[in-house]
Amino acid sequence: MVPTMSPDTSALRRLFAVTARRLRWADLALGAGIGLLISAGLNAIGWPGRSGPLPPFYAGLLGTVETAVFVAAILTRWRLAPAVAVERATPESRNLLFTAGELIGVGGRAAGHKPFPLLRALYRVIARIVAPSSSAALATAGTGPSAALRAEAPSAQLVLDAAATLASRVDPRQIVPLAWHLAFMASSAAIWLASVAYVTEGTLVSRAVSATPMIDEIAFTVTPPAYTLRAAQQVKNPSRLSVLEGSRIGINVSANAAAVQLVTLDSSRALANARKGWFTGTMTAMVDGFIAVEPRSSAGQAGERRLVGVTVIPDSAPRTRIVAPGRDMIVPDGKRAIDIAAEATDDIGLTSLRLRYTVVSGSGERFEFKEGTVPLTVDSSRGTKWTARVKWDLNALGLESGDMVVYRTVAGDARPGPMPTAVESDAYIIEVAAPGGVAAAGFAVDPEQERYAVSQQMVILKTERLLKKKATAEKEAYANEAAEIGGEQRRVRAEFLFMLGGEMGADPAADTSMTNINETQEVEQEADLAAGREAMGGRIAVLSAIRSMSRAGRSLNDTDVETALPHERAALKQLELAFSRTRIILRALSERERLDSARRLTGEFSDAVNARRAAATPSTDMRAAELRAVLSGIMGLAIGGGTSSTAAALAERVLRVGPADKELQAVSSALSGAAASIAASRTEQARTQLQQAAAAVTTQLRRVLPASPGNYGSLDAARARGATVESLRRLKP
Repeated sequence: MVPTMSPDTSALRRLFAVTARRLRWADLALGAGIGLLISAGLNAIGWPGRSGPLPPFYAGLLGTVETAVFVAAILTRWRLAPAVAVERATPESRNLLFTAGELIGVGGRAAGHKPFPLLRALYRVIARIVAPSSSAALATAGTGPSAALRAEAPSAQLVLDAAATLASRVDPRQIVPLAWHLAFMASSAAIWLASVAYVTEGTLVSRAVSATPMIDEIAFTVTPPAYTLRAAQQVKNPSRLSVLEGSRIGINVSANAAAVQLVTLDSSRALANARKGWFTGTMTAMVDGFIAVEPRSSAGQAGERRLVGVTVIPDSAPRTRIVAPGRDMIVPDGKRAIDIAAEATDDIGLTSLRLRYTVVSGSGERFEFKEGTVPLTVDSSRGTKWTARVKWDLNALGLESGDMVVYRTVAGDARPGPMPTAVESDAYIIEVAAPGGVAAAGFAVDPEQERYAVSQQMVILKTERLLKKKATAEKEAYANEAAEIGGEQRRVRAEFLFMLGGEMGADPAADTSMTNINETQEVEQEADLAAGREAMGGRIAVLSAIRSMSRAGRSLNDTDVETALPHERAALKQLELAFSRTRIILRALSERERLDSARRLTGEFSDAVNARRAAATPSTDMRAAELRAVLSGIMGLAIGGGTSSTAAALAERVLRVGPADKELQAVSSALSGAAASIAASRTEQARTQLQQAAAAVTTQLRRVLPASPGNYGSLDAARARGATVESLRRLKP
């Protein structure tokens, strides 16, 4: 038996590999050309439009890639194998190359492959277009001497040697020419680019033009105030902006329009045309409101308006407090040190924290005030929360007995402008006790001494306390305390006497004082009130209170506390009655307001019967009217009587009613969402959003509209009853 040698099949395998690669490129080029033609056709019919997810250029590229891959996958599955293609393009082979391909495993289709007749016919048509000059002698492909040669190794070696020799002379570029495929793809690309240029007005990468102006994108650049040291933020297509008060908002609008109008809560202006298709502008956010952007064509046609709500977050004032000691203090002398601890917080940042004081010295009507600042050791490591401590030496202030120091912390905010930038804490007092105000050594006093304003209510309170102690108190102490309360009652009475200009029956003697008045004489003058000599109700009430105070004072002097208490309460009741009369006792009538007593109870009664007055025109609650109009518009949208632009207009109208109202902001957001749903034909979602908006508006209306009256009587019947009463009145003698 003749030994066999392994033939050199590298040239043969290289030929088949290059042919397979060129076949794949040919399939991809053919698919790309078909995809470009499809994209051009879609551009011609207006897809993707202005509101599409992608501009036509990028949509065409994506569609071309998908179509190329799809077509290549189909052709790879149904076209001839590389060996068959080589055999068809090489007539001198006479099935030699095909047989060699069978021997090395790169022959015809896979075993059992049975393509659908329609796809097989389509492939044959495409194959004849791609290689019209190739041989059609494939009737015996997959048959012939290959089966016999596999059984005889020497014969197979001879075939492979001959095939390798022939393969070295075959040019793969002639087997699968790509010129036609590339020309087809290039022509398709030219047609597609022309269609893209047409629908985008020559810009290619922008969105398609539209007869109606439309907004593609709204980008906001929010720059907080410089003192906050915060970086600017960029937001695209938001439904609501939350910005810090005083922030600068840059607006960039991409639109297919000749102009873009910017509408805010209090202004309307056109945005600047920065470049083709882009419009810019700026505004400063100071109060809650909205930003509405409306595109307009060169002919003045308005497109769909886009609405963005604006919530302005105010810069809160700093908060500061004294942590320790945190209360008023009475000290025996000023030669001591006080440990002070304070803190301050702010939502953005602080600039300073100081301890300020005011020293009050003097007595009577001669007081002197001296202010100063105490240096603090401040810890500002936590940024928005500062803490401070100091051991305050009061000896440096030179305090004397009776002097007082009022101290508080002052926190500074970095916020500029006319508003105050410094906030003070609650003030506390350090008082140096006067002689006799502090007990001797070994005794303690209550530092929280009671200090009450001398008033009629306090006189009653002290009298009630004295009555509770009657059973246990000594008789002399009880009488002394009753006399002290009587003195306070006379001082209160004297204040009201001074307010009324005095209540002396005759000129007082030179040695007469307001605290030493004949109580009996004052009480006897009560007959003046009964005689009606005073005409003002407020003055009468004050005088009645004074009389009751006189009785109470006399009873307290006689240690008759049980009798004095009812008089004190009667005086308080009269004072409340007097001061409930619009304080008329504290002002005099002008000449125009002065009453003419000559006209009192004069004139004919019959003249007043036939008087007629025009009905008062009720005032209109603009908030309620606007909300009712909005609710009516929502109902019209719910039954299909409006468009997305109508919903957007209602959203803006709601914000104009109450820009800072959280509930109305939610209504506006719901209406904006309904506008988007209506534009996208999402009927159920739009109906749900409209129902939410209607429910919220109804809740608002229930708060501002009055309750419906229960009696729906006729106005004509009421007039008839009135006329009957008038007639009966005239018949009386």
